[in-house]
Amino acid sequence: MDEVRDVAGISVPFTAGTAAGFWMADSFLRETLSPSILSSASLIFTAAFIFLAVRNRGLAWFSAAYFATGLFCASASSAGIALIPDTGTGIAARCSSALKGLIDDMPFRSPDSGAVVKALLTGDRSGLSSESVRIFRQSGASHILALSGLHLGIIYLIISNFFTIFGNSITSRKLRCLLVCAAAGFYTLMTGAGPSIVRAFLFICIRELSGISSGRQQGAARTLLICLTVQLAISPQVMKSVGFQLSYLAMCGIVTILPVMQSWYPEAETRMGRLDPMRWIWNAASLAISCQIFTAPLSWLRFHSFPRYFLITNISALPLATLIMLLSVVTAILHAAGICPEILVMTDERLISILTGVLETICSM
Repeated sequence: MDEVRDVAGISVPFTAGTAAGFWMADSFLRETLSPSILSSASLIFTAAFIFLAVRNRGLAWFSAAYFATGLFCASASSAGIALIPDTGTGIAARCSSALKGLIDDMPFRSPDSGAVVKALLTGDRSGLSSESVRIFRQSGASHILALSGLHLGIIYLIISNFFTIFGNSITSRKLRCLLVCAAAGFYTLMTGAGPSIVRAFLFICIRELSGISSGRQQGAARTLLICLTVQLAISPQVMKSVGFQLSYLAMCGIVTILPVMQSWYPEAETRMGRLDPMRWIWNAASLAISCQIFTAPLSWLRFHSFPRYFLITNISALPLATLIMLLSVVTAILHAAGICPEILVMTDERLISILTGVLETICSM
């Protein structure tokens, strides 16, 4: 708890300062001060508070210094001088195009199947029909198509299990950590480095690197606060993205509410008890509820809508989407190698058809 409080003392004022900086840049000050003047003034303001914090060593002064730093990052971003990575060119973009071409070449009978696979693995929804988009949106399953921690988590699971071939020695674990972080980072760039997937990538890197350096992984709350600070420091402009806001709100629910709800139905110690289907349903429902408690107000404010059947959607559609992603990765790899059996493609397409049918049923309710 003390570690979380220490990081919160940095992250919270820094985030508040970033929000204040954008508000100042977009408010009445825009008419009187240019972005460059505002960023210069905030830089002087930041330097002054850092000097006072170092000299006085008080919590309030350090909080003010972090607030001022966030203010400067936001004003600098408004002036166009912030660090924003370009993911539209380079080897990652070329690999992304190659992956999309590979998916297009997969022998699905329905073009919608390939479009769903492409959306799940690359985030490219351009091939989806208007009817498919409507079904996902009205059933409250749009987040399944939007690349996020769910998607990168599945890719991370595949990558980390693959790299277990290096063994479990200290050197092997360090090598595995670096390879996993590098592969996850490359996949993040391939898919356009959207706010949600960048947050997931930072989360993975911090947990992996802390496990190697200290022998134990950082707590989820502390890791989330570090991710927030790092992501805003690199690209403050992302704070205005609804995807960024919903991603962190959902994670807040997962970090704070989900453990409490899961404790109401604890895992049994026996092997058969761990296979309890009712507990699995409870965990899925707890995940959906904990996310919705935090994201629903913003969704209503921005989109004036609320997915009434979000609980049914998440319990039924998320496991199917996860299975489709895992199977699609295997199918794509085998297809690229020229040894993909037809039954694998047919199974993948059948699962996509079942997912679509489930969502259509939810839409009709």
